[in-house]
Amino acid sequence: MATVALSLDQLECGRRARVVSMDERDSTSVRLMEMGITPGEVVESLGFAPFGDPLAIHVRGSRLALRSHQARKIQVELEECELRSSV
Repeated sequence: MATVALSLDQLECGRRARVVSMDERDSTSVRLMEMGITPGEVVESLGFAPFGDPLAIHVRGSRLALRSHQARKIQVELEECELRSSV
């Protein structure tokens, strides 16, 4: 299966991707994991505020708002079905 890796802040609005890793070295990252953003989980980008910060995502049935610097710590992969729809 073909994949494309990027950080969550680079995920286009309306796209879905699977979390592959995140920087777990600070309390903010621990809090994000407590809210459901964990490796293997699928997230969807819902949109960006003016000037791109914060951004809204959908994960595990909840909507969350993240600052760009928080989303930059989360690495995601677009899956093959998302890659085909972007061509």
